[in-house]
Amino acid sequence: MKLLALTLLAVVLGSSSAGLFIFSEEACYPPLGCFTDDPPYVPWLPWSPEKIGTEFWLYTRLSTRSYEYLDYSNTNSISSSSFDKNHPTKFLIHGFISDGDTDWVQSLRETLLNAGDFNVIVVHWEEGANPALMDYGQAVANTRVVGAQIAQMILELNSVAKTTNANMHVIGHSLGAHIAGYAGERLDGMGRISGLDPAGPLFEDTDPKVRLDPTDAIFVDAIHTDAETIWELGAGIEMPVGHADFYPNGGTNQPGCPGHDYDPGAWWKFTCNHGRACELYEDSIVNADSPMTGRPCDNYDDYQNSQCTSCTLVGCADLGYYSDEGGHKDRTVTYYLTTNSVAPYADGEKS
Repeated sequence: MKLLALTLLAVVLGSSSAGLFIFSEEACYPPLGCFTDDPPYVPWLPWSPEKIGTEFWLYTRLSTRSYEYLDYSNTNSISSSSFDKNHPTKFLIHGFISDGDTDWVQSLRETLLNAGDFNVIVVHWEEGANPALMDYGQAVANTRVVGAQIAQMILELNSVAKTTNANMHVIGHSLGAHIAGYAGERLDGMGRISGLDPAGPLFEDTDPKVRLDPTDAIFVDAIHTDAETIWELGAGIEMPVGHADFYPNGGTNQPGCPGHDYDPGAWWKFTCNHGRACELYEDSIVNADSPMTGRPCDNYDDYQNSQCTSCTLVGCADLGYYSDEGGHKDRTVTYYLTTNSVAPYADGEKS
C-alpha cells in the first residue's frame, strides 16, 4: 500500500516536479491578468487560455440536446444565443482527467433543465485538465486561468444580457470546485458555489486564496465524500471550505463503494467515493421529496454516538441543491448524515 501511495503521489506532483524550487515567474494573459508561481500558489505557471482551450457550452430549454457556444471575447455569441437574463444561471465544471461530456456533467445538466427553466453553462476545459503524463500539478495551476475565464464570462453576461452576479450559481467537482472559488473571488456577490468533493491534494490546509472558501460567494456549500489523505488514496479535501459543509457517512468511504483496494482493471474503485458527491447532488433534485438531512456536529464520532440528534440550536440542513444560506451568513457549520448505497440516497432519518 505504501508503494502504491508513493506511486500516486508521483502522479499528483506530475512531470513538472522539477519546478518545485523555481519561483517568481509570471505569465500575463489579457484580459484575465497576470499569474505568478510564488507561494501560496503551486510552483507551476498556468497555461495560456489558448492552450487550455476552455469552451462555454450553453444549454437551455430551447436547446436541451445541443449546445450553443458562448465566447466572452465575442459579444454577439451572447446576444444571439438563447441565454435569458430572467432565468437563473448554472455553471457546471468538471475536474481532473475529465471533460464537458463527462457523465455526471451531462446527467446533472439534463436534470437541472427538467427541474427548472435555467441557463446551464458547461465549462469544458479538457486540454487543461488532461496534461501529458497525468501532470496533476499542471492541472492545478491551470485552474486559476479557468476560474478567471468564468469570471470574465460572467462580466460579459452582465454587460450584454444585463444579468447580475447574484444570479449565478457555479457547481464544480474536484478541481472544478476550486475553479469556482477562483471565479468567485474576482466578483462581488456571486450568488452561490456548490463544491462537489473539492480536490484535496495541493489544496488541503492551504491559504484561502488558493482554494474554495466562504468568501467566494454569498453562499458556499460543499459535499465531502472522499476526504482521506493522499497516503490513503483519497482525492477530496477534508477541511471545511464553505458556509455549510456536509460529510455523508463521515465524508470518506461511501456505502456501495469498494474502497481504495488496488485493482488495475477497475479504475472506478478509486473514483467511486470521489464521484459520489455528484450523484448525491443530482439525487437531491430528483428525489427532492426525500431530502438527505444533515445534523450539525463537531465530528463524525460524536454523530455516530448519537450526540448530535438535535436540530434546535443551529438547525439541521438538507444536503445538495435545495440547501440554502439560511443562518450561515456569518458562520460556518459542518453537518453529518448517513446515506443509502444507491439512489434514492436518503436513509429515512428525520429532523
